[in-house]
Amino acid sequence: MIKKYISLIVFVSVLLTGLTGCYKEKEWSEDYDIDYPVSTITNVSPMKQNIGGSVTITGTNLEHVTSVSIGNLRCEITSQSTSSIVFTVPEDAQNNFLSVENKYGRVFVYEENVFVPIP
Repeated sequence: MIKKYISLIVFVSVLLTGLTGCYKEKEWSEDYDIDYPVSTITNVSPMKQNIGGSVTITGTNLEHVTSVSIGNLRCEITSQSTSSIVFTVPEDAQNNFLSVENKYGRVFVYEENVFVPIP
């Protein structure tokens, strides 16, 4: 009688081990349909601006933007809507590409032209 129980326990253990060994865990985000929006820049006006001056970015999904940068230097956002952002050129700004980062951690770099701050 004890041999039957031991055999049954061994059989069930082997069966469960075999079944769970075939399971492959998926990467997080694999087969998920969450598509966080990317904020894009379509135009920057002007591409040359005085330190402390205002620059307007136009694009898409800009309401989600949390920061605007010239290279690695963050700029102060003074106004924002779904299609435009106005920011102030900081004192330490140097010639570099503009980028925006949104609340989803998505970054877009505007590589059409290099922004030029005027001292």
